Amino acid sequence: MCVVCERWDQESAAATISADGAVAQLVERFHGMEEVARSIRVSSTFFQVVKDVGSTLAGFVAGEGSFVVTRKSPTVSGALRKRFVFAVHVATRDRTILEALQQFLGYGSITDHPARRVGWQATSAFSISSLKGHRAATIPFCEQFLLPCAKREQFERWRHELDAWERQRPSRWGKGRSTCSMAGCDDVVRGRGLCRHHYYRATGH
Repeated sequence: MCVVCERWDQESAAATISADGAVAQLVERFHGMEEVARSIRVSSTFFQVVKDVGSTLAGFVAGEGSFVVTRKSPTVSGALRKRFVFAVHVATRDRTILEALQQFLGYGSITDHPARRVGWQATSAFSISSLKGHRAATIPFCEQFLLPCAKREQFERWRHELDAWERQRPSRWGKGRSTCSMAGCDDVVRGRGLCRHHYYRATGH
């Protein structure tokens, strides 16, 4: 359980919450960055705890985080696909901070890497690379908590490029699988915008 949820339990035990069902809805907002219904009345102390933890983690991101755009394999048209990544890298001894960030955002994964050279420390990395995760967690978190600084400027450039990319290539999330881009073919896509048959003809495997 994360530190904010522990504090939530303490607040709840002290009867500082005054609405039925508030716990479930507030935890949903906390982990998913969703808005809490206006009718729910929660103690100002809890919201201050959330703000304090968010600000602390944002300061950590300002020092150790990065917002990068990488290139993936090309589409059938030859255009390179983009992959948007929010990542934080630290020595593994500080992994618990990455775990706190992961719990706060409700998205992302943590990977551990051995030391690359003798005398170097092992490292751990937290990352979010899905567009869904960015819209639900990365962007709301940074917009709310990341103070004006060089990292904030990097984030805003990254977000601007992500917005432009999504305008050019709208997400098909929830719309089912895409169909082959070859004229007259309605089979589902296997890769590079092509069905299994046309993918084999284009790549040989």
